[in-house]
Amino acid sequence: MKTLYLLRHAKSSWDDPSLGDHERPLNERGIKDGPKMGKWLSDNLEAPQLILCSDSVRTRQTIAPIMEAWQLPADRLKLDSRLYHAHSTALWKLVRECDASIDRLLLVGHNPGLTDFANRLSPQFRTENIPTCGFVAVSFAVEDWQQAREDEATFETYQYPKNL
Repeated sequence: MKTLYLLRHAKSSWDDPSLGDHERPLNERGIKDGPKMGKWLSDNLEAPQLILCSDSVRTRQTIAPIMEAWQLPADRLKLDSRLYHAHSTALWKLVRECDASIDRLLLVGHNPGLTDFANRLSPQFRTENIPTCGFVAVSFAVEDWQQAREDEATFETYQYPKNL
């Protein structure tokens, strides 16, 4: 059994027009939502064995309090520039590259690719938009990530800060 977690970055700031998109930090709401989601995740789900996170400022700021809530060591986090605005095909590639010894994988990324990817995973889950700091979990009845197939996952849970 393989479990895939997806997390969209928290709400980001547009206050500084001199910053490029990649460098935009979280805004006040985003800073509050990370710990809120971290508490819910740590109370309800097993921690991921590996976190693949976009290298943008806002995704790194989003995952920090969540890792703290799960009490995860820094070596569980791998920053990967391929997650920055990745589309569904690129996200599948990252998942399938994951070592079979990893049973719980978390991808931290961006819309619209993350929502598109989530909608392709399980026939039981569809959404127009994963909100900021939104989280989706699905599981695959496979032994190796390379065996995971589109629309064959079992939907596990969906959560976001405004729902808590």
